[in-house]
Formats: sequence, C-alpha cells, structure tokens
Amino acid sequence: MDDAPFALSADLFVLHQAGIRQLLPEQPALQSGPAVIPRAVDSLLMVEPWATFLSKVPPNPCTVWTYKELGDDLTGNGNPARGALWREVIRLLDLPRGYVAFWPYCLRDDGGYTLQLDAFLEGLSNIAPKTLVVFDPVSDNPIPSAMSLAAHQSLRSIHVHSVPLLLDICESDFSFTRELAEKMRHFLRADF
Repeated sequence: MDDAPFALSADLFVLHQAGIRQLLPEQPALQSGPAVIPRAVDSLLMVEPWATFLSKVPPNPCTVWTYKELGDDLTGNGNPARGALWREVIRLLDLPRGYVAFWPYCLRDDGGYTLQLDAFLEGLSNIAPKTLVVFDPVSDNPIPSAMSLAAHQSLRSIHVHSVPLLLDICESDFSFTRELAEKMRHFLRADF
C-alpha cells in the first residue's frame, strides 16, 4: 500500500503510523493533492479556519507555541515582523525543522479577539506535543489553567510554560531574542 492520503479510524491510524500496513484494508487511490490528516468526522478541526491551521502543523512536533495574535499571523493578516521574530528564536535555539508547531487559541472577530478554547484543546490533543509555550504578557491567561483542568489525560501530561512576552515591543526590537532563546532553551531542555 502506498502512502497516499486516506481516512482511517483512530485504531487503524495507529497501525499505519507504526508501519504495520499489511493489516490495513486496501484503500482506493486518491487524486494527488495536499495530504489529509485523519480526524474524527464531528471534529471542530474540520471547519475553517481550523482545518487550514491544522494543515500547517508539521507531523509530530515536540512543542507547540501560541499567542493571542497567532490566528492573524496564520491567516496572513498579522504583522510579518512576528514571523521574523519566531524564525530568529528558532534559529538561535537551533531547533530542527518540524520541532515547533504554532496553534492559535484566539481568533479575531468584529469585537477584537475571542478565545476559542474548545478548538484549541481539540487541536492540541490531536497534535500531542510534549510542551506548550504560551507567549502572553497577561498573567491570567486562561490556557495554563484550562490545560490542568482538561478532561483528556493526554492534555494534562503536556508541560505548559508561560512566557510573559509583549509581542508589540518585540516586533520592533529583536535585541532581546538571544535572552529569550536562552530562557527557552533552559525549559525546553528540562522537558526532554
């Protein structure tokens, strides 16, 4: 069986990931196109913009980074300086390609940013990183407490780190990136 994208139940997907493909049913060949990541049919992640965000997640990332404006950045409506900032931090940390995934917890609407906790937690459960880093200058960000109260055990096992980072300042001044990278290197190393 080739590696063409197809939908599998969670039980069969585990066999596929383990390389035990001889036990899988034959699947009809699909037209070439973007890879399809198997997900539950009733998933919030199958509706836009979550499906597009999920398509940008690398396979098996070790860590997920999130911040309030990330939804804007992933839809092309954000500040390009933030992308440059994250690329520089990843370069300074010398992280391999695919090590970091970005997953938003807020989306912008007419009234500002709206917390999207259900979709965030469902996505995080599917991505299954070892570490979550929340960049937010607000000390009462709801994500760390939501993670500790999550019903799904896999979410409670993710190491959550809050980094009080004011991105508006960072976008115009990269002088702090080396210090930020060193701080992050410390806790990323501690988690593995």
